[in-house]
Amino acid sequence: MNMTNLRKLDLNLLVLFEILMEERNVSRAADRAALSQSAMSKALARLREMLHDPILVRSKNGMEPTERARQLRGPIGKALVDLEDSLLAPEPFDPLSSERCFSLLATDYVESLLMPHLLQRLSEEGTHIQLAIKKITPANMISMEDGGLDFFIGKRPKHKNYLENVHLFDDDNCCVVCREHPAIKEGLSLKHFLDFPHLLLSPPEESRDIVDHLLDKQQLKRQVSYISPYITSISSLVRHSTMIATVPARMVKDEVDLGLVKQFAPPFEVPGVSVYLSWHEKKQYDLGHLWLKKVIVEAAAELSSCR
Repeated sequence: MNMTNLRKLDLNLLVLFEILMEERNVSRAADRAALSQSAMSKALARLREMLHDPILVRSKNGMEPTERARQLRGPIGKALVDLEDSLLAPEPFDPLSSERCFSLLATDYVESLLMPHLLQRLSEEGTHIQLAIKKITPANMISMEDGGLDFFIGKRPKHKNYLENVHLFDDDNCCVVCREHPAIKEGLSLKHFLDFPHLLLSPPEESRDIVDHLLDKQQLKRQVSYISPYITSISSLVRHSTMIATVPARMVKDEVDLGLVKQFAPPFEVPGVSVYLSWHEKKQYDLGHLWLKKVIVEAAAELSSCR
């Protein structure tokens, strides 16, 4: 280790680097760091000189990090977290007195299934914390990957080594149709599956899901007539049409139990859904974060036992 080179580093500049990477705006970064905009601009200039890189450059979407800045962000962020954990005592957290707001990135499917169990547990513990559920958007995913949000609940993120995760629960995929379907009475055949239109539960920008990829392997194709991102509309849309919807079974359990729709197994094997709780590695020593993670895992275990 060359201590002479390390002596040239300004730790405060690395802290400001992290803030600039999160905010991607000099004015907002200055406000967050309690500095004047002029002081933050000077700090950015010193960072550029120290790292021999522009750090932030203008684009059509505002200021964007350079490739080198993106590469440095993980190591610098980890170094700052490790240093803080080594030198400073963790900030205390009392769930009974805290009014902290935790941000969770989740679909309405996860919210409708898991959150009632979580809220019940929080109520039983007498906590006053807040939960803010965020939509899964590209901007929010970037914020999650940067450590700006507390948790992501959904599919296990791929190729994100800086995101830790734990398995919460599984769900089987099933097919649902209206109760008085003209052709699908006692079972769902492959012919039925291909002959009738489908409702696809998907973000608006996507027109295919795993079912279509499985059909591709058999050189088959279904007719997708309706694409919706909202689980609350599925039962109503299916009940008033001849469409078939392939969805996680827990999503439509109440409607099936009430006899509003009929449930069948898909006519070919469709893998189920696995839901994970993910968080940025920089959060792993946050006592409030650790506490809520434990409660979420317990709520998911309760959900699984109710199956």
